[in-house]
Amino acid sequence: MKQRLGLILLATIITTTFVIQILKLSNKSIAEEGHILFLLMITLLGILTLVAPLILLWLEADKLDRFRIDKYSLFTLGVCYLINLNYNRQNYVIFIIIGFSLIYLVKIYHKKKGGIISSDLLWSAKAFALASAFILAIVVFQISIGSIVQIPLLTGNVFVIMLRQVFTELSFVPVEELFYRGFLWGYLISIGWEERTVIWVQGGVFWITHVERLTTPISFFIFIPILTLILSKLRQRSNQVFPSIIAHVIINAAGALLNLATI
Repeated sequence: MKQRLGLILLATIITTTFVIQILKLSNKSIAEEGHILFLLMITLLGILTLVAPLILLWLEADKLDRFRIDKYSLFTLGVCYLINLNYNRQNYVIFIIIGFSLIYLVKIYHKKKGGIISSDLLWSAKAFALASAFILAIVVFQISIGSIVQIPLLTGNVFVIMLRQVFTELSFVPVEELFYRGFLWGYLISIGWEERTVIWVQGGVFWITHVERLTTPISFFIFIPILTLILSKLRQRSNQVFPSIIAHVIINAAGALLNLATI
């Protein structure tokens, strides 16, 4: 029963995300003019996305190891809630929802910390190195095809601006990784799918939920699939979610600073 509810919740979020992006692609005026139904969908998706990790953690509190959710993954989810708490100081409803979510996350961690797998720092370092190599490869590729890589940050405080971008990515990336490389991966394994199949299916779902990137074909058809493969392989080899969170945050943050489409 819990497994079915978890899959239904994930399917709802994935479907809603896909529909919103299709609407934005097919009818730009919906987003530009702020159509009431579109704004309502965006608001509901935002709230559901923030609450869903807590619902899933509550449903599977005794089986978190099945989803390979490690201690640092939960810590970054807490950071995600703190950042969103700051972003929504003027929106009292969302502020209260996030506040209760953060309190509940702390409660889960305190109650289940003995059953949560430890994070592997070696794999965290490997994820950082792999993400850095990927960004370097993108820069080299752009130079090789004559594309100008604009890095105006070189004239300012690069470290501070990069840190700000990292915090921006931390406001949503931990949730994405817990959804796809955590719970969706774990549920598909639990219903009898082979891990090789799961890698491609969850990766494919992750890819199509970024269909809005069709406006930049090189991002949608090359950048996102490669990133998806990197994140999936990190999850598979490390057997935990945190390394994929690290790689995702770094690649998105650096990509944004290099004027690439973020994921």
